[in-house]
Amino acid sequence: PKMLMDTGGSRADGVVELGYQYGQFEVPQVDYAQGQELATRRCRGWGYDGAEKFGGEMENCVTFDGYGGCAVARVTVRYQCLKDEDR
Repeated sequence: PKMLMDTGGSRADGVVELGYQYGQFEVPQVDYAQGQELATRRCRGWGYDGAEKFGGEMENCVTFDGYGGCAVARVTVRYQCLKDEDR
């Protein structure tokens, strides 16, 4: 399965961005449990109590093939950091 990797975010906004890439003929199987753990650890490092996935997924093409199709896509998943009282 694809592992989510840290791609950005904002401590001030309490947002963690994780992502993965996949090729044109791949059907990615994503380990979202691993992503949840990674986002929670990052949020806790910022002083929050946990994280929750929000906003869906954003997909962008990073490499096009010779026919104008997407050869490599990047997917970004966002997590909102939470305090216990937000849950």
